[in-house]
Amino acid sequence: MELSENKHLTPHFSGHETFPLRHAWIPKALPLVAEDDKILFRPEELMLRMGVGKNMAQSVRHWLETTRLVELQTKTNHRVSEIATIVFNDGADPFLESTDTIWLLHFLMATNPQKSSLWYYLFNLYAKQTFTKTRLNESVLIWCDSEGLQSPSQTTLSRDITALLATYSSAVLKREKDLQAVLSCPLKELHLFTHRTDDGDHIWKFRQLTFGEISEDIFAYCLLRFLEVNNWPSSISFSDILESPGSPARVFHFSENLLAKYLHGFGLRNEYSYRFSTTAGSKQLLRPREVESSSIDVLKKIYSHS
Repeated sequence: MELSENKHLTPHFSGHETFPLRHAWIPKALPLVAEDDKILFRPEELMLRMGVGKNMAQSVRHWLETTRLVELQTKTNHRVSEIATIVFNDGADPFLESTDTIWLLHFLMATNPQKSSLWYYLFNLYAKQTFTKTRLNESVLIWCDSEGLQSPSQTTLSRDITALLATYSSAVLKREKDLQAVLSCPLKELHLFTHRTDDGDHIWKFRQLTFGEISEDIFAYCLLRFLEVNNWPSSISFSDILESPGSPARVFHFSENLLAKYLHGFGLRNEYSYRFSTTAGSKQLLRPREVESSSIDVLKKIYSHS
């Protein structure tokens, strides 16, 4: 199964100006967009209102679009998305204090190939458990070539990889201002990678998560969004959920055992319209009736109780 949002992909490998997302940007920027739908296209004004430099103002726009917290209405204005309204504007988590929200933002970025192609590739398509900057660089270029996508320049791709690593890790950063930027990035709290050196090479490895690090509610939203994007299949195999691009199990690098634990709880919730079947040794999700709640309905319920 292939994520439907990946069709007719125009890859995008820039926009962040090499700045990781900062913790204060979302709570500060969303009210400004709600007040003035053109402000993200006026970086000089945005930098004054937020107290950031011009390049940072450009980065703010990139991260808001990448996390799907704002949506383009026309070529010159945005609106605050329904997701952002539910999570932030309605008071559920206005200051980005919940780890659940950080996992949610990571999932939204990693499944947004049009805005964050490197994130999409690494968390959905890259097949190995470890990588170096050089190996990731080569793999992305091979992917672009095999899919007939326009490859980024070497400079652009190198900067994008640096920005991705700075988003999740403080390893190999030496300058104090770089460390400060990473320490203020909420996604660092997820500790997605472990890091080691081998003969001078920096090697990152996907960390194996444990049950409960991601709440069952946030997993349910992410899984329902994946099923929704793929037109609510009447059945879907365990292997497709584990391996398909866009699935939370793939994005979060779940093991088989961990996915089975989450699916067991998911299948017991009647409001999700799916049940987890393990009949005759075949594991799959089955939808015995029409879907009752959209993914956004479930997100509203999650954050109404936060």
